[in-house]
Amino acid sequence: MNINIAEFLKENCPELPESVRSGEIYKLTYTENMQSIGFFARFADIVPADDIFAFERAVETAIRVEKVRLHCRYPEDKFSFGCFGELLKLLKRDVPLVNGFLDDAAVAISAHAITITLSHGGMEMLEKAKFRQELSQLIYNQFGVRFTVSFVGKA
Repeated sequence: MNINIAEFLKENCPELPESVRSGEIYKLTYTENMQSIGFFARFADIVPADDIFAFERAVETAIRVEKVRLHCRYPEDKFSFGCFGELLKLLKRDVPLVNGFLDDAAVAISAHAITITLSHGGMEMLEKAKFRQELSQLIYNQFGVRFTVSFVGKA
């Protein structure tokens, strides 16, 4: 497919966040009733989570669908410690339990491992919500690299 997002949506949704406009759509999915649409797009640079959310809201409103999701794919070398906050914002949307438990948490990234030191407890709740797996999968989906995620600190 490989079509530019701004070009693809120019008729229906001309007002898109600047960081999203350059994305190249490589896959588009939708439900049978067209009430949920997924845009899978490649980007050269990290798109802030707030811009992803603004894109989704704008497209939902413009084409009148219940749910739009933008799934970003980046070059592997774009993954860094600086991405962690944006990844958490994306996870909080789908795993609301994340709110609070990760406040003041220390994060260490080494090789292909992420260690999160919890300051406020909640390890059991995060495990039930499969947060480690969700974070690991999100990193793989966006950057194509596998990381194991572990918790230390207050349970």
